[in-house]
Amino acid sequence: MSAAEAVPAQATSRPRADTAGQLRTANFKDGAVGAWTAVGDQKITHAPSVIVYPGYRLGVFARTGNGGIVSSVQTAEGGAFPAAWTKVGALTAAGAPSAVVDPPTGFTRVVARSEDGTIHTTREETQGAFGTWRAWEQAGTGRSATDPTAFSYEGAGGSWNSAWAYVYRADSGEARVNTAPSGS
Repeated sequence: MSAAEAVPAQATSRPRADTAGQLRTANFKDGAVGAWTAVGDQKITHAPSVIVYPGYRLGVFARTGNGGIVSSVQTAEGGAFPAAWTKVGALTAAGAPSAVVDPPTGFTRVVARSEDGTIHTTREETQGAFGTWRAWEQAGTGRSATDPTAFSYEGAGGSWNSAWAYVYRADSGEARVNTAPSGS
């Protein structure tokens, strides 16, 4: 973690994959990094997407060796991750997923590029349930040359007009930003 990154006073975790694909995390508290421990029983193939939930709990979303998307959410701030990962639907992804908390609803949203290059999206069925996901939906017909990156933003007028979107690079090389409907 660079000195330029903001660090809350509470303990935080920082997930990283080792050379064998096992995701590991270490607590960072009072300027010191603790011991690295494994996050669950799943090996991953791409950089994970990490969400900070209220109370500084981390949610991690990653792609497995067979293309499945999985998640793991800390039980409490600085606490352990569950031993087993939770499968996020039945999509076979070509690359890394990206996750974001939908500002108006609080639902976790996940986007990923499928094997055919189209972008798909899902959200948790119940806010904060961290385990039951809606079916993946194709988010358009265009092909993506890159993995999508999800983000939240404030629209004109302030936080009451917050939303989420994702960006990717099309096969043509053009950068595209898709806004997504919240609440659905």
